[in-house]
Amino acid sequence: MASMFSSLTTACNFNAICFSYQQGNNVWILDSRASDHMSYDANFLHNLRPLDAPVTVSLPNGQRVKVSHCGTLNLNNWIELENVRLVPHFKYNLLSVKQLAR
Repeated sequence: MASMFSSLTTACNFNAICFSYQQGNNVWILDSRASDHMSYDANFLHNLRPLDAPVTVSLPNGQRVKVSHCGTLNLNNWIELENVRLVPHFKYNLLSVKQLAR
C-alpha cells in the first residue's frame, strides 16, 4: 500500500501537504488545502451534471477559474466520491483531504 503514495510538490503550494495516488495511468493528488475534489478530465467522471450555479475555484498557482459541472468518481470498487468538480483548465486531479475526512 505504501508504494501507491509518493511525495509530490509540483502542484501544491508550500502551505499544503500533498501526496499522489496512482490509479492505473491516472495520478490523483491528495491535497490538504483543497476544499473540493477536482478533475481536469470528464472521462474520469460519471453522472456528469451541471451545478445549480457556477462556482469559482482557486487553483494552487493562484489562478481563479469558473466551474460549471461536477460528477461522480469511482476510485476503486469500494470508494465512490460524489460532487467532484470538473476543472478542464487545470492539469491535475486533486482529492481533498478535508472532503475525504467527512
